[in-house]
Amino acid sequence: MAWVFKPSPSEEDRPAGSTATSGSDPVETPMAVHRLSLERDHDYARLDIDVRLTNRHPKKLQLVQPSIKLVAGSGRLVPEFFLPMEPPPAIAAKTTADVRLRYWLKKADLSGRLTLNFEDQLIELKSARPFDLEKLKNGEPKSFGAGDWGM
Repeated sequence: MAWVFKPSPSEEDRPAGSTATSGSDPVETPMAVHRLSLERDHDYARLDIDVRLTNRHPKKLQLVQPSIKLVAGSGRLVPEFFLPMEPPPAIAAKTTADVRLRYWLKKADLSGRLTLNFEDQLIELKSARPFDLEKLKNGEPKSFGAGDWGM
C-alpha cells in the first residue's frame, strides 16, 4: 500500500532518455502507435496500423468512423479496409488494448500527410513529404515508423 503514497519521480530521478510527455505515455493518452505496414496493390495500398487504444467509455467501442479516422493531407477521410468475414476491430468498455487498424489508400493519399484521429488526440503517421508508391513491389509489405517515410 505504500506505493500509493509514493510521489512521482522528479525529472532528475528518471532514467536517461526517458520522457514524461503526454504523447509518449499510453496511460495518459488514449492512443499510441507501435507499427505501420504498407502493402501496395497496383495504384492502391493497404495500410495496417498496430496501435494501443484506451476506451474510456462505459460501452464497447467500434473502431470505425467517426470514432477513429485516418485523414489524408487533402482532407479526404480514408476508408477502412475490412474483409467480409472479418468484423471491424473493437475495444471493450473501460479497457486498453492493442489492435490492428486497416485502411485502403489511393495513390494520391500518399502525396501528403496522413493523420490518425482518435478522441482528442492526433498522430501524424506520415509527413507532408510525398511518398512514391511505385517504389514498392506489389504484394510485399513494407514497415514504417510514424513520421517521414523517406526511402
